[in-house]
Amino acid sequence: MDKLWYYEGKYPNGGNHMNINTDKITSVIDGPIPLILSHARKLGIADEINSRTTRDDEKSIISTGMGIEAIIANILTDRKALYKIQEFYADKDVEKFFWPGIQAKHFNDDTLGRILDAFYEANPKEIFTSIALKSIETYNIKVKTIHADTTSMSVYGEYNTCEENDLQIVRGHSKDHRPDLKQIMFGLANTNKKVLVGGEVLNGNTSDKTWNNAFIQKIRKTLCQAGIEDIIYTSDGSFVTEDNLTVAKGNDKTPKTIFISRLPGNFNLEEKLKLKALSAPEAWVQVGTLHDKKNAAIYKIQSFTDFLYDIPYRFIVCHSNHLDGRKLKALQAVIKRENDQITKAVAELEAVDYYCDEDAKAALDKFIAENPLEYHSLSGKTTVEKKVKKRSHQGQPRKNETKEVATWHKVKIRVFEEHVKIDQHKEKAGLFVLITKQQNTLHRLQNLFNASKSY
Repeated sequence: MDKLWYYEGKYPNGGNHMNINTDKITSVIDGPIPLILSHARKLGIADEINSRTTRDDEKSIISTGMGIEAIIANILTDRKALYKIQEFYADKDVEKFFWPGIQAKHFNDDTLGRILDAFYEANPKEIFTSIALKSIETYNIKVKTIHADTTSMSVYGEYNTCEENDLQIVRGHSKDHRPDLKQIMFGLANTNKKVLVGGEVLNGNTSDKTWNNAFIQKIRKTLCQAGIEDIIYTSDGSFVTEDNLTVAKGNDKTPKTIFISRLPGNFNLEEKLKLKALSAPEAWVQVGTLHDKKNAAIYKIQSFTDFLYDIPYRFIVCHSNHLDGRKLKALQAVIKRENDQITKAVAELEAVDYYCDEDAKAALDKFIAENPLEYHSLSGKTTVEKKVKKRSHQGQPRKNETKEVATWHKVKIRVFEEHVKIDQHKEKAGLFVLITKQQNTLHRLQNLFNASKSY
């Protein structure tokens, strides 16, 4: 490749001008690639990969690590399909980026395909975690918490049944709300500084609960080997199972895991703790906001000790003054549904005529007893109405004919919204419960709460 060489201050033959044949100048575009590769080499990505991989085509000018570097730079710059990466590097100074003699044509899809095969055989999950931990050390990142979660990606097509040990593209719990499609899942873990330290591609029907169990053991062991201890493991409610909590306790071979997780609403204990906190308004501890954003949520907490699976844990009931929009919408829908149902029932009762006041009162009492309400109250009474009886014979009434009047007893009911109860439900909707094994000190509880909300 012909290159443009830059001269500072002096020109050939002592002249003031340089004669340049512009036909032989090739323009190149670096973009962010030098910066990307600089960080990749600071972390030793290519060296780490090359130390773990072997390829049949060892005579290839492109090493596995170099190929992965090239793919990473492409993804972070202008992602192209594998067969177009050669085209991506066509207008770039590839020798400067990688090695003298390296050309764009060397990054063809056949070569990169073999590189990815070798990379896969070398256990990319372990390689990734090793490099991620090195990045924490290299850039002196303070790790306080690790957060783990899964997500799903739906796919179209049949995807016939694979071999038992292959990735299973099947239906499962769809987190992108497409239960009609097959999917794969991803398990990811990152630090409080948003450094990704673990990643797995999972079968489409993988359960969050079982994945958490296996992941805790692997990530805890890896972090300890890297000298990263006393971290807090945070997760969503899928972590809270008897098996996962047992693993978190540790044993002779595995250290215990400091964790904080959300207590799912399907535990009766969650409702019990919320009501207990609401009954003691003087016990709230103000945490305040967690950042400086305008209109940031303000939090307060209460701490309780209780038992789950016959083992004592520390539970933190948390209140946010920002009611979750979804919860508010759901609450409003429930209130409206109750109002519509009771209004219809009241209209049907008020249409009934009773011969005596005793019958009307009995009907009113029975109706109120059979219709307990959560968000409304009923106020009723009996009334008397006089109605003209229908004539017993047809034809025009006689001039002096007397109209017969009947006396009927009716029920009248008014429906009221129970604003105090509704406010209490709104207050409860702003609550959530965290579970941990840590001791009850105010400073530690606030740190745990902050950790749980840092993602």
